[in-house]
Amino acid sequence: MKHRIGLRIRSEKGVPEEVRKACLAFANWLRWQMEFPMRVVVYLKKKEQIRSNGEWVSASFFAPFSLEEEPYMRIATGDYPQLIEELGREDALLAILISFAHEIIHYQQWLDGREFSEQEAEEQGERLVYDYCDDQAFFEDILELKRVWTIENEEGTALFTNEQGESLMPFWSKEEKAYKIIHSVAFYRDYKAISITTEEFIEEWLPELEEEGYQVGLNMYSRSLIGREMEPSTVLERLEEERRKGSS
Repeated sequence: MKHRIGLRIRSEKGVPEEVRKACLAFANWLRWQMEFPMRVVVYLKKKEQIRSNGEWVSASFFAPFSLEEEPYMRIATGDYPQLIEELGREDALLAILISFAHEIIHYQQWLDGREFSEQEAEEQGERLVYDYCDDQAFFEDILELKRVWTIENEEGTALFTNEQGESLMPFWSKEEKAYKIIHSVAFYRDYKAISITTEEFIEEWLPELEEEGYQVGLNMYSRSLIGREMEPSTVLERLEEERRKGSS
């Protein structure tokens, strides 16, 4: 029997609206990053905690014994006002998204038939949320500032090879982020940061990178140039989506 696919959010009445919107936005981003070959529904609950296996927790993942049965997650949101008092509004939302991402990692472990690892779920869940924040910052910044930055020297624009052996061209949403790489990576000391209008990036650079088969690096950081990597076509789609959201 053919099973359903995808990630769905179901919000209980009484869940704070900004929490609901934050979870919907995160879920939308997750759909770009990974596949959901077995449908999983995330239930946002208004309670402060959820009962799972005899314990009170902030989130839980129901893992069926059979891959033919659909799993689901529950996320408690009732402690959001208290989290705001303790952490501030932004970090309170991040805490809820980290709980969400933690259960997403358990979903992946379940799909792969692996034993559940709380350490893996904690580490990879946090990394997932931080990647999401970096992604959002890149697209929001270049649409707001109407510029994007890369680095070049006399020989041309910087290119490097990722772990998969693919050629990648890096871009940053702010000038200071580009210069941070120049100052911290010896190889790029003779490079300078150059700005490109967002329109040029969309209409000229991305189509050419797509034609050449290059990947796009977003807000790369550290001496190892760690960061998000995307197909140029995916970057275009994300920019179009952000524009639609901004005009709605």
